[in-house]
Amino acid sequence: MKLTIENMTCEGCAQSITTIIKNIDEKAELDFNIDAQTVEIKSSLPQEQITNALDKAGFEAQV
Repeated sequence: MKLTIENMTCEGCAQSITTIIKNIDEKAELDFNIDAQTVEIKSSLPQEQITNALDKAGFEAQV
């Protein structure tokens, strides 16, 4: 799934997002484009579970 995260502005944000996702799916693969504020996530978890985890951490994720 490809998500847009408008408040992702730096490598620190990307690292935080990686930690959030890996805490709920350690096998997830993430590919960031910080300039475009997008992340491609490969995970077996439902999209809603991933976006909810990001939202709770302050990263508003949109499909």
